[in-house]
Amino acid sequence: MTYALTYAAASHVGLIRGNNEDSAYAGPHLLALADGMGGHAAGEIASQLMISHIAHVDDVGPGDDMCGQLADAMTEGNAAIANQIDINPATEGMGCTLDAFFFNDDTLAICHVGDSRGYLYRDGQLEQITKDDTYVQSLVDEGQLAPEDVSNHPQRSLILKALTGRPVEPTLMLRDVRPGDRYLLCSDGLSDPVSHDTIADIVSGGTLDQAAERLIDLALRSGGPDNVTVALGEIVDTSDDYTPAAPLLVGALDPEQTDVARPDTAAGRAVGMKLIQQNKEAQAQRNPGGRSGSQPASPDNGGSSNNGGAQSSRGDLADPVRGGAGDRPDSAHGSAVAGGHGHNHEKHNKKKGRRIGLTVGVIVLVLAVVIGAGGWKVPTKQSLGRHFTARTNAHVWMPRATSRCWTRTPLRNATASS
Repeated sequence: MTYALTYAAASHVGLIRGNNEDSAYAGPHLLALADGMGGHAAGEIASQLMISHIAHVDDVGPGDDMCGQLADAMTEGNAAIANQIDINPATEGMGCTLDAFFFNDDTLAICHVGDSRGYLYRDGQLEQITKDDTYVQSLVDEGQLAPEDVSNHPQRSLILKALTGRPVEPTLMLRDVRPGDRYLLCSDGLSDPVSHDTIADIVSGGTLDQAAERLIDLALRSGGPDNVTVALGEIVDTSDDYTPAAPLLVGALDPEQTDVARPDTAAGRAVGMKLIQQNKEAQAQRNPGGRSGSQPASPDNGGSSNNGGAQSSRGDLADPVRGGAGDRPDSAHGSAVAGGHGHNHEKHNKKKGRRIGLTVGVIVLVLAVVIGAGGWKVPTKQSLGRHFTARTNAHVWMPRATSRCWTRTPLRNATASS
């Protein structure tokens, strides 16, 4: 009887992040996944380096000491991260998690660091066979926190182990394998927003490719707060002439992956501004007279205000930042305002001039009263110091990355996220 590992893998940047920092590999003897951290594109460098080194064990094949093979490859990957930080100090602070499952005929070797997860589906039950290297998991182990309260704990993102170029002791273990076993490696982009029972339902049925696709879809339907990556494997009974499929690379290692420019990122806003410029140029070509905006209202459409402002009557691109022409203040009564009614513009300019003159007069009067009353107070160095200290003390404290602990700050709570 000969066993083989069939496999599938998938990755998605998610609905919030601007780039994918996850990397994963699936091959004839190995499933491996790394979740990068550090931000500023450094996290994806760390995960790429780690998976690139771990993948070498699949080329060599399983030997007598499979755990030792994984540990050595992990150490080499960690050294590569340290070397990259030395070359480019701007990447200081980058790192990654690691889950690697290494298979031979009847044994599975496991290497685990961080909070990415490895699962086994056997006999109708899904079991998490890796333990999160997190602060909240340590509280659970000590009986200070109930497992069901982990997802709501304020320090649930604090991890105690990560591969950052410094020495790390991984969790290594061996497990037996059986035909029909299914294995899942996933980043916390799946395990955080999707429940254990829901993951079990998906892993239990269909092909591995179908399961991978459905898991990614579930994470996105749950908000897609992070990069989401999965690698799945199944132990099958095969004939001696079985030929495995080609290995798979997904996430940051996938050369064909194109990051999506989200509207709430700098890249997304840049794309939006580019679309605006393209729209203006197209309109200028179609309107040699120099008019901007949509066409004047006609008896056929009753004015552009009736179409919600999403698009002009000719299908011009709506402004992705400010909305269509009908959404702008100067077109609230139909886009005919942009058609060249000079008399209306002249009246508007006169009213605007009177308002500005009145505002300036009020400001001058207020300043005269304040100065006359001796109301100015020159701030002293001491008062400035007290003000600065008060503002500093009001800042929210966040755990910092050290040799012992890392924090994964949710994107909505911080500008730089792991």
